[in-house]
Amino acid sequence: MREDNPSDEAKLWRAVVYQALLDASKDVTPNESRESVNCRNSARRWFTLVSGVTAAYFEDVCLLAGFAPEFMQQTAIRIINNPSSFSRKRLNVLLRNEAPDESLWYTERFTVMASTSTQDG
Repeated sequence: MREDNPSDEAKLWRAVVYQALLDASKDVTPNESRESVNCRNSARRWFTLVSGVTAAYFEDVCLLAGFAPEFMQQTAIRIINNPSSFSRKRLNVLLRNEAPDESLWYTERFTVMASTSTQDG
């Protein structure tokens, strides 16, 4: 079931995911630092690896954030492969928790797609 009022802990873990999405979707720029390249590559690996310790951490973080790992992975891959369809500004609003109310956490396309949901019996 989708949480309309995520706990503070879930918000913290969502911030981890949102920051990783920002890092993974950052454009390549001329003369960028090695640190910037490493952060982008590391974030992309975090979203795309399917086995190993990194993949296990990804699943744990998604579940703590209230996101379905497989949907978050699919969403992240779409964002990485087509960053023009993704608004980093919207993600920054979520990361800084500037949304006027909690329902806006779910209005963003990638968040809705990644949110865990179940059908009531």
